[in-house]
Amino acid sequence: RYLEDKGIKQSKGLEPKKITPDLIKGFADYLESISKGEGAHSYLARFKKMLRQAAKDNLFIKSPADVVFISVSRG
Repeated sequence: RYLEDKGIKQSKGLEPKKITPDLIKGFADYLESISKGEGAHSYLARFKKMLRQAAKDNLFIKSPADVVFISVSRG
């Protein structure tokens, strides 16, 4: 849904060049807006893990997610 709202069509998948720190930060903000508790943090952690693996597989020089963080609100 987030990508559709940004006008990014993904009929054939998302191209690595479109995955930028700004896109990931926007996705993190989106997750925070729709999640409760640690849900956003958990989803972002899984997404970042996937991007780190993609960097190891040489799809990226460096993972674009390395500069994006979510703080978990307690309470």
